[in-house]
Amino acid sequence: MEKHLDRIRADVRAKRRDIQKAGLAEKTAHKMYRKMVKNAPETIWAAFRVTDECIGCGICTRVCPAGCIHLENQHAVHSQERCQACYACVHVCPRMAVQFTLPRPEKNPAARYRNEHVTLCELVKSNDQTADG
Repeated sequence: MEKHLDRIRADVRAKRRDIQKAGLAEKTAHKMYRKMVKNAPETIWAAFRVTDECIGCGICTRVCPAGCIHLENQHAVHSQERCQACYACVHVCPRMAVQFTLPRPEKNPAARYRNEHVTLCELVKSNDQTADG
C-alpha cells in the first residue's frame, strides 16, 4: 500500500497527466470479470436506457469499449450481448439521453462524471480494446 501511495504522491507532485496503460494483470482481471458476468442475469445489461433526448451524435458509440452501441435512424441503440456495464456511454452523453434504470431509476439524472483532465479523444483511445497497447 505504501509503495502505491508513494508512486501516487510522486505523480501528483510532478503533475503527471497521462493515462496509465492497461498491463497484463489488468487485462487478465478484465477477462476474468467478463467471463464471470457472462452468465449474470440479463437485468445487469439492461441497467440503462436511451431516451428520446438522443440527438444521434455518436459519442456513445466511440467510447463504448465493447462496441455494443450503434446508431439507427440517428438514435443510439444498445446491444446487451457484449455490454461490460462500464457506463462510459452514460457519462459522456452531452444530452444525458443515456440514463440508468436499474436497480432503480436515478435519484439525480443530471449528475454525470467526467474527469476534467481526460479529454474525450483520450477516453475514446483508452477504451479501444482492439489496440494491443
